[in-house]
Amino acid sequence: MNYNQSTRKPTWTHILTQGLAFVVACVCVVVLGGMMTVGVLKLQPFSVASNSMYPTLKVNDLVFVKASEAYDVGDVLSFVSQEHGGIVITHRCIGVERIDDTLHYYCSGDNFEAGGSVQDVVADDIVGKVVCSSAVLGNILNYIQTNKIDVLLIMASIFLVVYMLNNIDIYNNDKYNIIKKHT
Repeated sequence: MNYNQSTRKPTWTHILTQGLAFVVACVCVVVLGGMMTVGVLKLQPFSVASNSMYPTLKVNDLVFVKASEAYDVGDVLSFVSQEHGGIVITHRCIGVERIDDTLHYYCSGDNFEAGGSVQDVVADDIVGKVVCSSAVLGNILNYIQTNKIDVLLIMASIFLVVYMLNNIDIYNNDKYNIIKKHT
């Protein structure tokens, strides 16, 4: 039985094709993961941009938010802040009041040293309740967004290592062939 792999050397076209396939696979994993998160679980991810929720949430934490019919005092909510130009803010609900058939949620950050104010948020501006958070995923996402070149270099390095490991001819080792001949 011949264990030798083909001696045909890979061409640049073959290398580029494998690299393109690797990049497409990575993009598919990210896109499908995002679709699963947003579509199936109906979660929306947001990155924490300030220390207003410290120590509960820290800068760059990734929070996953899910819409609900109603929210309670104590829930951490993400909402579109009309006071801050329409950006999404994540704060704790500290009060709920019905005014003229409209629910108003009063929200504030946990970090009272940051000097935040209480915001009056109408129900229509609430994106949802924070159901989980991840500092690790948030830091990875932040790193990818701020260091795109580094990420490309890391992906290229991983591709080259996988490519080299895939093309090592382990069966052409003389020691292996000697052992194989004696068995």
